[in-house]
Amino acid sequence: MGFSLHFMPVERDRLVEPDRAGLAAYLDAAGLAVREDGSGLYRRSDGEALAFDGSWSDLTLDPLDQDGPVTGSLGHATLTAAECAFVFGLCRAGRLMIINAQGSPMYIGIDGIHDPGVFPDAEDAVLIDSPEELSAALRDGFTGFQEYRARVLRSYDDRA
Repeated sequence: MGFSLHFMPVERDRLVEPDRAGLAAYLDAAGLAVREDGSGLYRRSDGEALAFDGSWSDLTLDPLDQDGPVTGSLGHATLTAAECAFVFGLCRAGRLMIINAQGSPMYIGIDGIHDPGVFPDAEDAVLIDSPEELSAALRDGFTGFQEYRARVLRSYDDRA
């Protein structure tokens, strides 16, 4: 199943400035660069498009030097572990909120980066702590995510 995701520096009902330096550092560490026309990411080493697990990715990101907020999208997310890890890291580095075009939860923020008060609709939003929680929130929806989080917390409490 494919998902369409958007990445935006959102605060309530407006776009705000992302962490451009954080985005640049994250991309640099991954050996990636943004195509000047914003059409996608590519590996600096050989110019090839971003790929996860051998499959090309249509993840796009606005050029970091453009005027105005930087946004991105992933039109056909497959939610592999590698893809979720990259998206989570990218959004954490740039302070970007994940917007789920499929529905609930619509807004996915990163705990420690986003505050519950910044969501455009707090009733349709979750905070995540990891790429695994991102996958659970998207694959299983809001209710499934709540069940996943409860299981993780129970297993943590059982170890304590």
